[in-house]
Amino acid sequence: MVFFMFRSYTSFLFSVLTVFGVFLALEGESMFSVWMGMEVSFLGVLFLMSGETEEEVESTMKYFIIQVISSHLFLLSVLSIVGGWWVLESPYLMVTSLLIKLGVFPFHFWVPSVVSQMSYFSLILVSAVQKMIPIWVFSNLNLQGGLLWLVQVALVLSAFVGAVGGLGVLHFRSLLAYSSISHTCFMVVTSFHCFKAFLIYLSIYFFLNLGLVSSLWSMKIYTVGDLQKISSISSESVSQAISFYGLSLAGMPPFTGFFLKFFFLVLSWEKFPLLCVCFLVFSVISLYYYFFIFSALSVFSLFGGMNFRFKSFYWGWIFTLSVIFNIIPGFLLFLIMGIF
Repeated sequence: MVFFMFRSYTSFLFSVLTVFGVFLALEGESMFSVWMGMEVSFLGVLFLMSGETEEEVESTMKYFIIQVISSHLFLLSVLSIVGGWWVLESPYLMVTSLLIKLGVFPFHFWVPSVVSQMSYFSLILVSAVQKMIPIWVFSNLNLQGGLLWLVQVALVLSAFVGAVGGLGVLHFRSLLAYSSISHTCFMVVTSFHCFKAFLIYLSIYFFLNLGLVSSLWSMKIYTVGDLQKISSISSESVSQAISFYGLSLAGMPPFTGFFLKFFFLVLSWEKFPLLCVCFLVFSVISLYYYFFIFSALSVFSLFGGMNFRFKSFYWGWIFTLSVIFNIIPGFLLFLIMGIF
């Protein structure tokens, strides 16, 4: 799955197009360059998202419609600013288009619907890669007054939806969709501090998400009911790897994902204390059901009749990478905190 984009010449070409669009937007000297980079990157991602099943095609069409609407609103706001029309309304129009692109409340409705039907590879593109340009724009808007207050309210409600929406969900892709909604809120607030801080958060989130999705895909697990398949897998190391990634994304100490929350607090507490408190409360709710789901995964593996040994090089490397990404950095950061 990770090397899907390199299986054919056209896939590689559109992967390059996606990356080029991101660089075009980030290095552009005008809002038109940002819009054009956003569209170029979107076209590349749209091709890479297209799948073979009816569900994946339907998901791609939904995503296409949502992104086209938001792109037109963004372009309209840029034209309004350049032309001097709707001077007071233009910033609100631009923020609205960005909220739609990111799936922030009240425009979060498309995220679970689209992500639950797409492939795991497409999930990575939508939950990580496609967030970079809109959040970069957010970091450069210098929001103030009523507009900043409006965005904060939208982020708090979105974090609440991301936390409560996952309760009772048994579909892993839907669960990751609500996780993406929650982490988007943290990323947007982090970008208010500086874009480099957002890149640090996004990079860690990307690798953790990639590890979890790769493990789930390798075991062909899509729902909690598929956990019964674990007993037929040659090593329980993969199930342990999935548990580590899941608990890390939920922010459970001492995993690496916990320090995403800690990093967010260090940057944002002084400027947005109430926002930090709300986000942490909602994170505890998310951690509650994450803990029970991924703890159940470990229990299934222990009582599924499998021996704790690496029966293949592939499964062993999945477990090793999970430890490297989730446990070792966490303990090292805890030691650094204890020393200083």
